[in-house]
Amino acid sequence: AFATCRNPCPGAGGGDYYGMKVDLERTDVSTVLAVPVSGPGYGTSRFYVVRVRASASSMRERLLANTAVLGFMESGEEVLEVMASGVGQPSISDC
Repeated sequence: AFATCRNPCPGAGGGDYYGMKVDLERTDVSTVLAVPVSGPGYGTSRFYVVRVRASASSMRERLLANTAVLGFMESGEEVLEVMASGVGQPSISDC
């Protein structure tokens, strides 16, 4: 089933990520929600919040290797600031 939603990671390291395609040309796609499909965290309830656009250009999609991208976060930068500060709670408004 993963073969139908495989996306190659560009660059020398290669690898694949799965799920939604991350289009770095879109300005509204900067933070994604992903879960591991192998390696550390696989089979647990762990998820990753990845700031793709804020990462170094050589690493952007490669950070998603061996994960399944579930969706994009609206206001991703603001949500991460709230989580890091420990003041308040981010909420999920729509899935």
